[in-house]
Amino acid sequence: MSFEHAEIHGVQIRDMVSVTGEGDPVYRGDLYLDGANVGSFEEDPDGGPTGIFVDDDMTEKLRERMDRYFQGEGLSVQDDDDYDLFFIRLIEMEELLSLFRDLNGRGGFCLVADYTDDEMVVYEVAEEEGLDQLILEEKLEDYDVYRDFEDFVIA
Repeated sequence: MSFEHAEIHGVQIRDMVSVTGEGDPVYRGDLYLDGANVGSFEEDPDGGPTGIFVDDDMTEKLRERMDRYFQGEGLSVQDDDDYDLFFIRLIEMEELLSLFRDLNGRGGFCLVADYTDDEMVVYEVAEEEGLDQLILEEKLEDYDVYRDFEDFVIA
């Protein structure tokens, strides 16, 4: 089974493109809610908040989904800029899904996204036995493991 896009509580980004800037890549794309196009997003190349452009009647529904994600993560939204974390996570999951498809096509076992340090580090694990070894050798403390396509959906 294969998923086309990562998803958090029914929110997907599609047609995501990287706009190369001076620093980290900046992304923009279309926003979908429960399979319907509701608008678009664009990261600020200067590091400001992500621009979210959605139909007026969908703004509240999108916020509810993002709030549900934060509650599930044990986080609270202090101001609108905090919603950037939602999009950072969704963009990250979309990129990881692409890497996982490639790994899966080569017969690999799983991807591990390590958040132990400031920057995310991604590891490819070829066999099941290698996962525990990786966790011990790299002293991973904060990480996600992606074994199946379903791991790219947070419901």
